[in-house]
Amino acid sequence: MSQGLLPLLKDVVQPIYPSPELGWHSRRKKTHFELYVQLAEEAAQILGIDPWELAPITHLEHEVDVGNPGDMERLSLCVARTLQEVAAKYRQYGIREKPYVFIKSNTGTFGLGMMHVESPEEILSLNRKGRQKLSASKGGTTPTEFLVQEGLPTIDSLEGAPIEPILYYVGGEPIGGFFRIHEQKDARASLNAPGAKFECLCFHKVKERKGNLVLHCDDHENLFLAAKWLGKIASLAAGLELR
Repeated sequence: MSQGLLPLLKDVVQPIYPSPELGWHSRRKKTHFELYVQLAEEAAQILGIDPWELAPITHLEHEVDVGNPGDMERLSLCVARTLQEVAAKYRQYGIREKPYVFIKSNTGTFGLGMMHVESPEEILSLNRKGRQKLSASKGGTTPTEFLVQEGLPTIDSLEGAPIEPILYYVGGEPIGGFFRIHEQKDARASLNAPGAKFECLCFHKVKERKGNLVLHCDDHENLFLAAKWLGKIASLAAGLELR
């Protein structure tokens, strides 16, 4: 519902879950991540760990016209600041990866309005095609707010291709999901792009053969334990968005 609440839902009196008010016509990624970070900080305090282990560094740049050099200069400075903060964390934990960030439309969906960069200079040197990619959106509205968010390399792979679990939640509990695999992407790219393949991820089928994909786990309850709890935090954050 990126373009607004569907007319047929406007006069419905019975409760609908999830609420139609949580469609992308009203949501903002920055709001979600602010709430997510608050909850992640609480969880990290309970666990006695650094909140950074649960939440990526995220900043927002307002009123950006991708065709305006001055606005792109501000965006590049935001990229530089985020990269510096990520690099500091990498040094703290002895991580030898090169930091990078994703730039995301604050309202974008379907992987549109997003790109990843490794230096602020990449923003300043964007050609017309690059600016068009950054300003793409569903419904034709031009984004003017962009998140600059720490990139996280995809740690899992299948036959050399990066693979990630996507989980579905009902009532705050994970009920299953799917794997997203992309043979044309590397570990630093977004896998939510054309060309992605999908495989079954049903917890009760974890030891069954699915085509060429075989999963083994001695304890089903511990499969994707970290992903499950991060998803719980995200679902709670979505509930707080509605409130």
